[in-house]
This record gives sequence, C-alpha cells and structure tokens, in this order.
Amino acid sequence: MSKFKVGQVNRILTDMKSFLGGEPESKYLDLLDDEMLPQVGVSVVVMAQYEAVLKAFVTRHMGWNSVTREHYWDYEKVKRAHS
Repeated sequence: MSKFKVGQVNRILTDMKSFLGGEPESKYLDLLDDEMLPQVGVSVVVMAQYEAVLKAFVTRHMGWNSVTREHYWDYEKVKRAHS
C-alpha cells in the first residue's frame, strides 16, 4: 500500500476507534503502520478487527421491537458505555 492510501484508511480507522473506545473489544483495534507500509493482507486483517467490533456494537446496542417488528437503537445503553 502507498503512504497516501494508509493515511486515508487510518483517518477513517481513527474516527472508528474513537467512537468504539467504550466497547470491551476496542482494545484489539489498531491503526495501520504508516512507517512500514503494510501489505494489503495485513490491512484486511486490521479492517476485519474493526468489522468484528462493529458487529459486537450492533448486537449489544440494537434491540428488536416485536410489536412494531422494527430494530431500534438503545441510546441510553450507548451513552452509558461511552461516557
């Protein structure tokens, strides 16, 4: 990967890491090494870690209303986890 691409990806990952900082799995989130310029395979592994934490976030903070048959976000739970 080029330095530009690593920088672009890291900008997004930095925001995601900040947002997910209150989640227990966030300790596994890393940024791409912009000094060593990772291979694409390494980048895929790092992004898969973010995907796993995002899936855990959705599972933990999204509920299902069986009456209206709709998903909903439990905002209070999210606020408690991230305060």
